[in-house]
Amino acid sequence: MKRRPDGFIWIGLGVSLLLALFLSPFASSSPDGLEKVAETKGFLGKGEEWTLWKHAPFSDYTIPWIKNEKVSTALSGLIGTFAIFLITLGIGRLIKKSPSGKSMCLILLILFPPLFSTSVFAAHPLITDDTGTQGKGKFQIEVNSEFNYDKESEAGVTTKETGGEVGTILSYGITNNMDIVLGIPYQWFKVKEDGETISREKGLSDISLELKWRFFDTDGWSFALKPGVSFPTGKEEKDLGTGKVTYSMFLISTKEIEPLAFHFNLGYIRNENKLDERKDIWHISLASELKLIKDLRLVANIGAERNPDKSSNKHPAFILGGLIYSITENFDIDIGIKGGLNKPETDWTILTGVVWRFRGI
Repeated sequence: MKRRPDGFIWIGLGVSLLLALFLSPFASSSPDGLEKVAETKGFLGKGEEWTLWKHAPFSDYTIPWIKNEKVSTALSGLIGTFAIFLITLGIGRLIKKSPSGKSMCLILLILFPPLFSTSVFAAHPLITDDTGTQGKGKFQIEVNSEFNYDKESEAGVTTKETGGEVGTILSYGITNNMDIVLGIPYQWFKVKEDGETISREKGLSDISLELKWRFFDTDGWSFALKPGVSFPTGKEEKDLGTGKVTYSMFLISTKEIEPLAFHFNLGYIRNENKLDERKDIWHISLASELKLIKDLRLVANIGAERNPDKSSNKHPAFILGGLIYSITENFDIDIGIKGGLNKPETDWTILTGVVWRFRGI
């Protein structure tokens, strides 16, 4: 029986984080090999002029608002190490779960969306939406991915489900305070019982169309309504869709208090379906954002939703944390981890995404 490497992964992460936290402050300040060559040959300054370098979140391994140099270096090393681990873990799981040819396509789609003709304006990885709109004549393309894992044991049977989704979302500003939003999700999953695969599917899920209208905005307070409809483009017999047209309505509120922002969602979903699920679903969630430095935001999210399973009155609840980094004014990347607070919710999910905003021709 092949031994699972999960334990070694977490041990390795723990060692790496300890090294980053306690040894990075004592790293030599002397130039490394590449930097020394650049200095000797006289082109060191050209590298520092590179546009993306100017937007680095922790330039020279420092956090601007922490005055203690050693503490600043230690924390920037810790955050950087953890972020690289999450990105690598997400890509690794994507490669493992997809055929080799499709893996590269999906990775390119996730990392380089401007190359493709393919974004809900919520600040991904947050589940809770905000009241922000694009502005008249402006577009946003968002490609989000998630990789999830869930394990349950009941009546002596252990069930494990792994899967994920790549969602492409296109938003367009009809007016300055109204957007139309098209969402196209692609899903995959695999279910095992006591180590034996009993179900495996992948394909297009239900496509959604939403309208976001910000009807109130003053003194840092704003409110919006977001009605939506989803179409049965996914095959319900493969658990990739509901099999019927569904409807939703969300009330969204945002309060901005620099450097913080808070978002609240209260929603209703009319879950018409052929799966014998509940048809009336409520959603409630609260999110916050904290601007750490100019281009980096720390985000947190908590929420719950009515369980569509008629046999259960325990409703899925989650908690989420993540980072959003603006490489430029119109291009963001993000990463987050969502954990289940109770049994009906998925145990954990890794979320990554990219956002590109531009004006139409």
